[in-house]
Amino acid sequence: MQRLFIAILLILLSSTSLSSPLHNNGISFNNIDYWGEYSFEKFGTSEVNYEWVFNKSSSTLIIIKSECKSCKPFDESNVAEINTIDDFNVSALLINHKYGNGIYQIHEHTKNIKFLIFKIFHKGYYYKLQLGIPNNTNQAVLFEQSIEFLRTINSFTIF
Repeated sequence: MQRLFIAILLILLSSTSLSSPLHNNGISFNNIDYWGEYSFEKFGTSEVNYEWVFNKSSSTLIIIKSECKSCKPFDESNVAEINTIDDFNVSALLINHKYGNGIYQIHEHTKNIKFLIFKIFHKGYYYKLQLGIPNNTNQAVLFEQSIEFLRTINSFTIF
């Protein structure tokens, strides 16, 4: 009986780490601990939207998963459209991710915030990862967080 109790306890403890709103909604990435605690929100009427917000002292990472029946995979025309917008200081490029074409863009916002953004469409869902870092952030911290954001994109898994 004691062995059964211990086995049940171990199963409960091991599954607790997997039962997060991020994992329960089909998303994971390897360096989640780097970004720290997050808040979660589910909203929407006809199409379901999920949002996770990770707040660090010098940045905010937002992950959005949106149901999108009319979306289609990104291509060079989407990148060209972003790169010709006059109102924003933005650069975009098409990258090949394990789930298809994604768009990576850098946006220098007028409110002195640098946004690093990754967008991809996969199996009826639009995913957006957005890192916002104030321009007055220490350059070493900015570089570190930019690298961690790229690691997040690289390990971003949809299941």
